[in-house]
Amino acid sequence: RHHEPASRTGAPLRATPPVPPDQWRFTERELAQTPSIVQGMPMEQERTYRSKACSFIFQIGTLLRVTQNVMTSATIYLHRFYMRQSFQQHQFQEVAAAAIFVASKVEEHHRRIDAVILAVARTMSKSDVLQIPEHHRETRRWNDRILFYEQHLLAMICYDLGVMLPYTPLMELCHLFNVDRDLLRSAWGLVNDSTHTVIWLIYSVNEIAAACLYLAYR
Repeated sequence: RHHEPASRTGAPLRATPPVPPDQWRFTERELAQTPSIVQGMPMEQERTYRSKACSFIFQIGTLLRVTQNVMTSATIYLHRFYMRQSFQQHQFQEVAAAAIFVASKVEEHHRRIDAVILAVARTMSKSDVLQIPEHHRETRRWNDRILFYEQHLLAMICYDLGVMLPYTPLMELCHLFNVDRDLLRSAWGLVNDSTHTVIWLIYSVNEIAAACLYLAYR
């Protein structure tokens, strides 16, 4: 059971039980009519932006040394957010930073907002040693943007923070079929790669786990 970590604004984040699957499962037609696409963005570009945003999350998460579950949960929150909002109106770096900030609380691996800001700055500047003063203008701006998008993200995903992840089903399948470590590692990598795509908006975690194991075996 999750505890209720408090945000910088003082509001606890509750990991609510997952809503019925249909809430976050979409058809190909729906995926072709996301807010970004409706506003004129080509589908290929929309998918590219999703992938870049997820890569950004993993880069930030690596610097923050959060768990795999935190990073994967953050990508799910981001994918769901952009089913209701557009890339044109919401910069993905800001949404991604808020997503990992939220996910770190939910997964009980909380990182302070100043640590997230530093990880964002280092990722964007491509410098692992960059330092920024606490009261620097950009620090204040990112603080405001992350806190704003924390609340906006939560509203757009209806505070549905309890997501299912495919790692447990994958481990169960590997145990069932007596899969060796190398094959498990390959399948695990495919699961991580899949977070950059929209398949998480189409298939269940069991289907994703099975597909990744099958592809790794081939």
